[in-house]
Amino acid sequence: MSRMGERYQQNLEKAVGRRIDGPLVVATIGSPVGSMSNLFKAEAFNVGASLGDSSMLAASGSTHGRVHQRDAKDIRLPTSFAVALTETSVYFFKWKPFWGRVKIKKELAHLPREGLRVKISLGKATATVFLLASDSTGIRVAFEMATLGMAKAKAKVEEVVAAFGPELS
Repeated sequence: MSRMGERYQQNLEKAVGRRIDGPLVVATIGSPVGSMSNLFKAEAFNVGASLGDSSMLAASGSTHGRVHQRDAKDIRLPTSFAVALTETSVYFFKWKPFWGRVKIKKELAHLPREGLRVKISLGKATATVFLLASDSTGIRVAFEMATLGMAKAKAKVEEVVAAFGPELS
């Protein structure tokens, strides 16, 4: 990661730290599923994951870059957004980067980790896809993290995968 990238990461952690319910486990930047494959004009990801209890979540097919809520209007995800994990919650924030600084604009979604089910499709070349479904809130969302073959980006993906360890199905 470049010095600018490290500064963005540090400022991202500080900014989301002021908006979460406990100590930060990990913070990163995500994008809607298919962003990386569309960028490279590759075939869009079409990840389907059976999450048990006869529920099905298809990343690119059913979420369409949105946070789906059972009893409310869906929330459109921006091109990139901040994802923050604490011991008890997963947060999605709209953010604005500017020359190493990070401004958290608003909270897009908040999922309690209790009852959260997570499926991960590890990417080889460009991105890893994360599928999250919360039975208690009725929220489901899919996002991806870019790797692009960069060692530090792959390390950040591994850190997020490890943070989701208890919820992996």
